[in-house]
Amino acid sequence: MDKFQSKLNFQSSINHLILREVGLIDCFKGKWNAVEQCENDLFVKLKKSAAIESAGSSTRIEGIKLSDKEVAALLNLKDSSNLSSKDEQEVFGYYEALKSVLKKQNETQLSHTFIQELHLLLLKYSVEDNAHRGKYKTKPNRASTTNADGSLRVIFNTTEPSFVNKEMTEIIDWVNLQLKLKKLHPLLIVGLFVYEFLSIHPFQDANGPLSRLLTVHLLNNLEYRFIHYTSLEKVIEKYQNDYFKALQEGQINRYSYEERVDKWILFFVRTLSMLANELEHKYNSIKSKKSYVNPRQKKIIAFIKKNQPIKLADLDEALADISINTLKKDLIYLKTKNRIRSEGKNRGATYSIV
Repeated sequence: MDKFQSKLNFQSSINHLILREVGLIDCFKGKWNAVEQCENDLFVKLKKSAAIESAGSSTRIEGIKLSDKEVAALLNLKDSSNLSSKDEQEVFGYYEALKSVLKKQNETQLSHTFIQELHLLLLKYSVEDNAHRGKYKTKPNRASTTNADGSLRVIFNTTEPSFVNKEMTEIIDWVNLQLKLKKLHPLLIVGLFVYEFLSIHPFQDANGPLSRLLTVHLLNNLEYRFIHYTSLEKVIEKYQNDYFKALQEGQINRYSYEERVDKWILFFVRTLSMLANELEHKYNSIKSKKSYVNPRQKKIIAFIKKNQPIKLADLDEALADISINTLKKDLIYLKTKNRIRSEGKNRGATYSIV
């Protein structure tokens, strides 16, 4: 048994709890991936809301005080040239890095290059971090958090700079091999990688946010696609005391045969399980409020989505089996239910998806 796998040697009671959560997550994963294929148009707002929450929560864990409302207003500006504060720069950087990560489907291979480039993207707008972004640390650092009074609290000591490259190579190679072998459950592999990454703390700064981006990257590419529509970072922010405590439980015995990560892995899978539950409730709530759309109206929505913007004449030509009066009524109905929007009047009106 290798040194990483030995850390996953749990007591039967904790192992049972972990496996139970993993089973629930995988069950939800299957249901969600099937639902997502059928109702993509329903999830646009969910995805945007989750990204804003993630950018806000991940940076607040690091001590930034911007609310979700302030983060949303900042990101809606869509202009990175006037980011006056470090807080704004870090929020903008996290948001853009998250969008980039979620686009990288089926790229599970980790590498030094990928991780360093992601760190570079994360700190793209952070002027103060120019000297060290995208580079492993050259000075010792400690994992710390910001107290309510603004002071720093040390969570644990981290890997010395001279050993960073060696330890990062070991965990990167182990993750890539284990995902290829498929002998361990992927959630255990991802959970252990996050623990090791945070223990090493390979960069001078922004290790916490980067660990969350890497978590999302791995989960996304392992087809846990619900991660697009809910905020992992928001749950971690809510339970950050438990988050740090679970990390410390393993860190106490770092570099000894006694080092175990059972409390951390349990926290990690419970976090994902909470995400699944929250998303299911949110989805069911949205679906129950969503207006009824009959098969004919679904055809209209599909045509508009594919060809937008369109005019009534385009719809009449494409759906010749439906009378123009019925099409007019359907367009009015879909507008009142906020499924489509229109611009212009009478024959010149054009229609597109909301």
